[in-house]
Amino acid sequence: MSQRLIFSAVALAPALAALAVPGFVQGPVLGMIGPFGVSSLAIFLAFVAVHATRRTRDKEEHTGIRDEGTLLTAAAHHTPPIDIPDTDELRARVAARLVRRHCPDNKPFGPAEPDSMDFALSRIVGQVVDLWEADSAEALSETQLRELHVLETLALADAVAAGKLAQSFRNPALATDIRDQISALAERREAFEEARDAYRATLDLADSAARPWDLKTSLMLMTAPDADLWHRVIAEGDLRDPGLRAAALWCLEQPTLSRASVALFFARIGRERLLTDAEATGDTLFLRSASHAIRRWNEGGYRNKTIGLDPANAVVDAGPALKAELGALAEDWPFPEGAFDCYSGSVARPRRAWDIQAGILIGTPQPQDYFDPV
Repeated sequence: MSQRLIFSAVALAPALAALAVPGFVQGPVLGMIGPFGVSSLAIFLAFVAVHATRRTRDKEEHTGIRDEGTLLTAAAHHTPPIDIPDTDELRARVAARLVRRHCPDNKPFGPAEPDSMDFALSRIVGQVVDLWEADSAEALSETQLRELHVLETLALADAVAAGKLAQSFRNPALATDIRDQISALAERREAFEEARDAYRATLDLADSAARPWDLKTSLMLMTAPDADLWHRVIAEGDLRDPGLRAAALWCLEQPTLSRASVALFFARIGRERLLTDAEATGDTLFLRSASHAIRRWNEGGYRNKTIGLDPANAVVDAGPALKAELGALAEDWPFPEGAFDCYSGSVARPRRAWDIQAGILIGTPQPQDYFDPV
């Protein structure tokens, strides 16, 4: 391995220079990767290849014995842990990755938009190929092609499958950590795409010539879910106002509504005595909707944990008020078990294009209300 190639990689991320020494495989160093994103992950993975290749060459020089590979164990090469496509197909896949790495994603949202997983994986594969000193997919051996295939399969596997597959690597813990970094990148990309779709859906609604002024109708017309907006409706809307109440009840029916949003609804109906008021006025729709939400909660129907509360313990003391409300009803109701807990994490983003209390969309959505600053 040429010193020029090694140090050119180090120059791309000075903070990772320590990874060039054999001790880099220790777990604590992995914590350095996070702030640097895909580029550093690619370099990090490449150093795995460099270190393994050095070890292989040292063994050849001192024993005359050639290892079967640099990343996987000899046993994994003898008995592959997964089905391996034929060599021509593997070579074609790597060739496509090497082309893709030089075709960055079009990013209309600028630095706030993470790389796509396809581009990220292509960069990682390309970095490993570079540090194997191969100038094309044609220059790779069958062993190298197989290793890249297993590595990419590991990177995209779920946690259980990845844990099993990692045992085929010379350093299972390191392989698992690499997969976890890839998984974190995938989660960031998924979160971005959800925010992007919500932004575009709101933009389309704002541009509509026949903009509806009823909040529930507006929410129903959006072409993408917006859990942050739904949270704002439940948190900020006057639940005694018929229009805002109808919008909040519609939000409760959405499959991706945050658990924190639902818990906040339960806290509000207890603290504001909304159930007994609904029973007194004969609002059976509200009672049915609230009862259904409690049953759905207890059945595990609300799973989204992406939104937190501010403060995180905002609803921890709301249980007694709801129990008092439920006890005052003519019929026995279940209690939402475990709802009044701490909800840490990022709070719902602002939706300044909406006037929740007025129940209308008042302006054009702004990117800063949807995407993390860079």
